[in-house]
Amino acid sequence: MAKRIITLVLALVGTFLTIFLSTRGSAGYSSFGGSVSAWINDTFFHSNLSGEEVVSIGRFGWKAVGHVSLYLGTGLCYYLFFDTFPGLRYKKAILVGIGILLSSLGEATQLFTPTRSATLGDIAINFSSFLSLPAVIGLFRKTN
Repeated sequence: MAKRIITLVLALVGTFLTIFLSTRGSAGYSSFGGSVSAWINDTFFHSNLSGEEVVSIGRFGWKAVGHVSLYLGTGLCYYLFFDTFPGLRYKKAILVGIGILLSSLGEATQLFTPTRSATLGDIAINFSSFLSLPAVIGLFRKTN
């Protein structure tokens, strides 16, 4: 019972963060990403990267952190939550539905946020990240 409550709370926190961070403007991300990108340029490339390359590093970093990591953790928590219901039918379908809904909703909120934009590519990244850990766990369970 404790595992069920903990995983549900973590899944709901991930859901809240996904929606909340989608409503935030990109200015804060850009300044932090710019600082990290500049540090990477100085540390690993001895300041030899062009300005466009430094900006690209920042964009890639925020895609990885913002899209992949958050959705990975949220998808895992939902998977673990549904795993606490041994007799529940259609767990995979429910998980896929939540993944589609959350991925789409996270991007749709960006339509109403200045300096943000929603793309189908981001929905695909979000959705595949959401389902990747449950899929890997499911594959390992089937092979063992």
